[in-house]
Amino acid sequence: MLKYLKKLERADPNTIPKNEHFRNHDQDKGKMNVTILEETNPMNRLFIEACEKNGFHEAKDYNAEESLNGCVSISQISTKEGKRWSTASGYLLQAVKRENFDLLIHAHTCRVVFDEQKQVS
Repeated sequence: MLKYLKKLERADPNTIPKNEHFRNHDQDKGKMNVTILEETNPMNRLFIEACEKNGFHEAKDYNAEESLNGCVSISQISTKEGKRWSTASGYLLQAVKRENFDLLIHAHTCRVVFDEQKQVS
């Protein structure tokens, strides 16, 4: 899973420091912007402390290996410049500009056919 997160995510270096807690964030080429939610509500800290008293450790990165058995953490969110960053923001808005891309709305897919590694229909 980690290799896919690294391909997908673009960690915001202003909110996610490069250190051992954040997967050594070499993921700066992904399309999905990831930041850490700021602790603006004091209840966040109280909740984390309560979880720690009940056996959960606070994790700086809940995707890290040491978090597999449960943890508590401030949420990582997909935002850029204060705005929600969706899959459409990361991928679709760039793709619609390409000649080989057609966007259908209100459409349903029944199956996707692959030939080797490439989608063909």
